[in-house]
Amino acid sequence: MSAPAIAQGPTPPPTPASASTTKSGAASDPTLKTAWDKAATSGKPVEVPSRFTETMKVWATPNGKNLRAELYTRPVQLKNPASGAWEPIDTRIVTRDGKLQATRVKSPLTFGGRGTKHLVSADGEQGTTGLKATRALPEPKISGSTVTYPDAVAPGADLVVMALADGFISQVVFRRKPAGPVTVRLPLTLPEGTTFGTTPQGLPQLKDAKGKAAAAPIVLTAMDAKVEASPDEGRTSPVDARVETSGTTSELVFTPDEKFLADTAVAYPVTIAAASEWFGGGEPDDAWVSKNSPSTNNAAAGWLRVGTTSTSADIARVYLKFDTDDPALEGATVVDADLWMWNYKSGGPGGQLCGNNLGSIAAAQVTSTWTLNGGTNNLSWSRQPSFSSSLQGANAAGYNYEADPASWCAKEEQLVHRVTSMARGWIERDEPNHGMVLRALSESATINWRQYYSSEHSGDPYPGYRHPPTLMIEYTPAAHPPVDEISWFKVGEGFPDDATPDEIRAVTHRSNTPVEAGEVSEEAADAMQGAATEFVENPGVAFARPDDVSEEL
Repeated sequence: MSAPAIAQGPTPPPTPASASTTKSGAASDPTLKTAWDKAATSGKPVEVPSRFTETMKVWATPNGKNLRAELYTRPVQLKNPASGAWEPIDTRIVTRDGKLQATRVKSPLTFGGRGTKHLVSADGEQGTTGLKATRALPEPKISGSTVTYPDAVAPGADLVVMALADGFISQVVFRRKPAGPVTVRLPLTLPEGTTFGTTPQGLPQLKDAKGKAAAAPIVLTAMDAKVEASPDEGRTSPVDARVETSGTTSELVFTPDEKFLADTAVAYPVTIAAASEWFGGGEPDDAWVSKNSPSTNNAAAGWLRVGTTSTSADIARVYLKFDTDDPALEGATVVDADLWMWNYKSGGPGGQLCGNNLGSIAAAQVTSTWTLNGGTNNLSWSRQPSFSSSLQGANAAGYNYEADPASWCAKEEQLVHRVTSMARGWIERDEPNHGMVLRALSESATINWRQYYSSEHSGDPYPGYRHPPTLMIEYTPAAHPPVDEISWFKVGEGFPDDATPDEIRAVTHRSNTPVEAGEVSEEAADAMQGAATEFVENPGVAFARPDDVSEEL
């Protein structure tokens, strides 16, 4: 990488003895063996798609014994149901079947065209979520993952929608000071069985049929053009929001403060953003909280901020969660683990914008539950989970693309935090995985902050430009289960009712086309339940076929 050594984290520790001298029993898996052979020949890691998930990619390393898992806080790929191939998330907006749609996302997104009142809809796991306009939309302007409807709210005030890997962010963007007060009304499409109520604090919140929270409460903030530049720059103003319901129609209604919009110190454009998870859409696994905004987790920001300031004496922390419970990691021996964050703005003492010694940012293991779905553990500064006092992976470096161009650090780049101990706890010792928190090593009122792109930003997966938060784990995979842990089924008997998808994937296939271990989806395995007519020895499983099990026909 082009980053300086200090920004890459400490030198990796020696490989544990348990993984250093002998090949894992997984070496007998032909899929892994082929990938390791290719990696050894090329000297570069090789993908192992049979171990992929929507939020994890796995690579075989050239040493012939280890795998590298790349875990993300949002989906980065989806499995094509027709071909079975994994295809990358693509949030670009295109015209397909006469409609504006996001190219390839987890919750299919459709956007409104000229003359319609349909702003955006997302077909997610909980049902359809969406927003509408109260008047016909103008001709949309499309740029990558963003669609803009100029002057759709008022003269100089646009409606903007950004496609995410799972969900969307909608914005009202005031390009200039409005001539008078502006009230925004956005009719809502909500998942079936849900309706809006309020929290004890009076915030609008989606509720299920039993009256329980189904999403985080809506917290709107007007942010001027300088807010993202630095924690001590820019102006913000809370925006009171409500949801009005008449019959079966619900509308999000809000009026930004007229005095704030008229303030000469406010830099335009001013943006008010709303996240689809507030209306029952996709839920991210990254967020940030700050002491000076105690009731929000900045779900719609598109960026993450951590650290401390001097003038405003603010403290910000970033919370991240990665799914380490996948079967591919079960029984693994962790060699090392690193958290990779794409850093594009920073601040340090004495007005430093970037460099090697801005002040340390480190990670701590979270030890209790937090969510972003509006439940009792919904994350905010006022409602943070507990976390370990032991900090890991301290890194004092920082980048800033607005720094002096002559500086080596005047750019965007990834920063690395070594979190091996944390990953070993989750994977090897079965400690509950409640995620991690990034925080300043010292949270006194000094300038020491970093800003990163979040999962809501439409960057590419690692090693792509502006990639989302990524947990890199190098590990030695577990050996295949011993013979007595595998169930074999005779020809013509079909699968017994208690046969698991893992058992079906491991030892069988239907028809004369071999299927390697791990390549049968859970859905396909379920469809085979009790229906298959022939079962063969799978060469991807490292044990012999029993005598009373038929060979391939």
